[in-house]
Amino acid sequence: MLAAYSQFPDESKRYTAFYAEWLDWRGFLKPAVNAIPPFPVFREFDDSQRYLHSLDGGLAGPRRNCLRNLLLDPTLSPMQRGLLTHAFGDSYSHSHTDPNQYIHSGGREYAYNFSANPTYGQEVLYEAPLGHGAEGSQPDMIKNDIDKHEEYLLDLTTSLNGGALNSKQQKDIADVMDLVRQRLPGLEGEQEENRAMRYIAQERAKYPQDGYHPENFDPADSPRMPVGSPDPWEMDEFFQRMKKGCCRR
Repeated sequence: MLAAYSQFPDESKRYTAFYAEWLDWRGFLKPAVNAIPPFPVFREFDDSQRYLHSLDGGLAGPRRNCLRNLLLDPTLSPMQRGLLTHAFGDSYSHSHTDPNQYIHSGGREYAYNFSANPTYGQEVLYEAPLGHGAEGSQPDMIKNDIDKHEEYLLDLTTSLNGGALNSKQQKDIADVMDLVRQRLPGLEGEQEENRAMRYIAQERAKYPQDGYHPENFDPADSPRMPVGSPDPWEMDEFFQRMKKGCCRR
């Protein structure tokens, strides 16, 4: 159930970062609508990107620390822990090194008013509403930064374990990562990569061969999940929990 809900944000048309991105018109019309309260539907799209998919801008480290602390909360439901796991993974895949040495620090009348960028050279999150749209799906592909995926996997398993991994657990992860390094380079597209990762899960974790196949995702027929979809009020409760937990910068 944890694994199913951790995949849910990428399988539900309503909550995928892509659909939320193109429907989040508030991001494009921000100057015009900032003075009025956001409509609930706009707020949901914005929350989906910023919290479910960690497209919130700013340094990646503090967001990971926040999510790590929330994952340890013993009162979380399986659904909430699964959704947090997705956000935690995206805090890695949706991060990049800030390439901008200087940032614009004034209005249009100050076209040449630049100052030093305090996050230059540091790991930062992509930001809604565009996220990593300019780079397509490349940041989501494990093969493009396998070391980062291993860092995430170790971080997640250590967090869910409640402390340091024992030697067997460390070997299990090392074995999985060996297979990832062997099989993912050279694959093209997310569907092939998802299929390869499912095969690895079948080999290493006895994932059923007739289990859920995320590579068959079709937004016109989503979600096709082995668990029920959360109700809108449950998602709103989840977003509020994340904001209160520490994620609202």
